[in-house]
Amino acid sequence: DFQNIAAIGFNAIRLTMNYAVFENDLDPGVYLEDGWTWLDRVVSLAKDAGLYLLLDMHAPQGGYQSDKQQGFAAFWDDDGNPPNTSNQDRLIGLWTAIAERYEHEPVVAGYDLINEPRPNDSEEWFLFAEQIIAAIRSVDSNHLIVVEAPFIPGYSMRTVSDGNVLYDSHFYYTWGY
Repeated sequence: DFQNIAAIGFNAIRLTMNYAVFENDLDPGVYLEDGWTWLDRVVSLAKDAGLYLLLDMHAPQGGYQSDKQQGFAAFWDDDGNPPNTSNQDRLIGLWTAIAERYEHEPVVAGYDLINEPRPNDSEEWFLFAEQIIAAIRSVDSNHLIVVEAPFIPGYSMRTVSDGNVLYDSHFYYTWGY
């Protein structure tokens, strides 16, 4: 598939990731070797095909889109400032581990912090994004950070303090967010 993607002219893949590949809810903060083996293999396949990877945390601890309103475990119960929810702290830890492992890997284009985050309000998301970015930057100053617009009605957008950021908004005509 990687060779086919390259053959049709693409140069990058946005790789969706689920935290559960790396971490078991019964043993938080202990990362599974199978997760690293999987991601190392993906990096190798991308490298062999001449493709970049954008690592996208599609399902963080707490569930897809970090959305408690869809029945997933709480993610946004606090205001984005310490102390965070345990799921927020776990996500910061996982991103730090990923960034530390791939700090010098040129195939990795960057880190998409959370796919379509659904906080209680926009500022809560940006405050939390700043915490993730600070943790990543403590081990990796090289890679691009992707900060998506919050996936909520009436969201507002702002910049974060890091200078190597891509801002992303998923606009769906049929959804009024």
